[in-house]
Amino acid sequence: MIIEDQAREEILTILNKHTGHNVRVSRVELLQRINFRLSIVMPADRNYVSDRLMRNLIEELRTKTTAGSMICSSLDGGYFMAADLEELETYLATEEGRAKSLLKRTRNQRKHAIESKIGEQESLF
Repeated sequence: MIIEDQAREEILTILNKHTGHNVRVSRVELLQRINFRLSIVMPADRNYVSDRLMRNLIEELRTKTTAGSMICSSLDGGYFMAADLEELETYLATEEGRAKSLLKRTRNQRKHAIESKIGEQESLF
């Protein structure tokens, strides 16, 4: 748990230097920088942060803390802190659009799969 706490701090420290979409940091670079900083702060601990853990910590920071509530990611790749509420709203609108699109696709896929299976069963009789 100590490494996760330290990693959360490092994520915020790094991302606070990347404010605005135009100065985003790539996921790979962010992970490398987190692990480099942890190697200095916690040199005896060789179990640093994996990509999955970093993404989970970012999600946690976004949804459970005020300090992380401005964290955004880009479809172009990378993470950044929104420069203002307008930039945050743009990011959130994009995320909502993606979520709606995903829900529509899964709903239609389910509908067609059910229709397909019902058609198969009817042909048996």
